[in-house]
Amino acid sequence: MSEKEYKYIETHGVEVDDNDQKDLDMLSDYARKGWILEEMHVLGYKLVKKEPQNLIYSVDIEENPDEEYFHIFEESGWKYICSSRHLHFFSALEGTTPIYTDEDSLVGKYKMMKDKYLEFTKRMVYFYLLTIMIALFSEVIDWFPTLIGEICLVVGTVSLIALPFTFMPYLSYRKKYKGAIKNRFNVY
Repeated sequence: MSEKEYKYIETHGVEVDDNDQKDLDMLSDYARKGWILEEMHVLGYKLVKKEPQNLIYSVDIEENPDEEYFHIFEESGWKYICSSRHLHFFSALEGTTPIYTDEDSLVGKYKMMKDKYLEFTKRMVYFYLLTIMIALFSEVIDWFPTLIGEICLVVGTVSLIALPFTFMPYLSYRKKYKGAIKNRFNVY
């Protein structure tokens, strides 16, 4: 039995702007060349070499999927591939009806993700402010351990560095949500 051949490719950022479709189209191009999606990681995709296939890919967002969730996709002709956190990847033969065919489900998807990333962003800001306040408190009060203040300063700085990774997806989904609302109500 021969060993499987793998290829790793980077993502364009599935959750940022319209890169999800860019990534999905890229994965379809690779599938036509015989590189089929096997896993999704934070920075990219793991593809396995197989026979070339005319596949389309779709990604859905669900916080706590159950068996019924995956069964619905299977009944619609979509094969579950893998998940990364709340993102679930599916593939189907070209010509299969897309997962999101109506505006209401698309609006709901974008609203849920916009709200989720807004909550993440708020938590990061609160955490940052709390750690900075503790760090400042340790400088002012003599009996407060300086080491705790220094640790809080480092942790606060790390949380500040991580902030764009929650804020940028929030802005992206906010833009998508507003665009979907405009399309839904034909507001120009």
